[in-house]
Amino acid sequence: MARARGRGRPRRDGRRRVPPLLADRGLDTSRLAFLGWSMGGFGALRLAGLLGPDRVRAVAALSPALWRDFDDTAPGAFDDAADFDAVTVMGRQGDLDGIPVRVDCGLGDPFCGAAEEYVAGFDERPAGGFERGDHDRGYWRRLAGPQLRFVGERV
Repeated sequence: MARARGRGRPRRDGRRRVPPLLADRGLDTSRLAFLGWSMGGFGALRLAGLLGPDRVRAVAALSPALWRDFDDTAPGAFDDAADFDAVTVMGRQGDLDGIPVRVDCGLGDPFCGAAEEYVAGFDERPAGGFERGDHDRGYWRRLAGPQLRFVGERV
């Protein structure tokens, strides 16, 4: 079964990841920053937590696709309940200790409740917030600048 993109796992199709491609071009990839929206927002949080503060300068998630339970997930987002339990970021906010974090989500976004719960689980509240918006391009365009600035100021 194919795995959803953005979960920081080896690709079965053998495609190379971005960091090795950047390193091959002479760029310093010893410390990275991640920014993603929707499932990419989940992936950014997951990868940052896996790599930790020694490798990650910042992470920003816009409308992250976060679910509390496997039964609520989108079809195909995870292989099964065990896969969901293994990779969820819910309840694992401590994995991001020492990494600057920003999370933004629109109040009309179906992921807003889970995103609010996720943000509330940090000892120190992440940057970003919750405001008018949905899970759509209009909201993402409006927040792209602040998200990019957050990451850019830390790389």
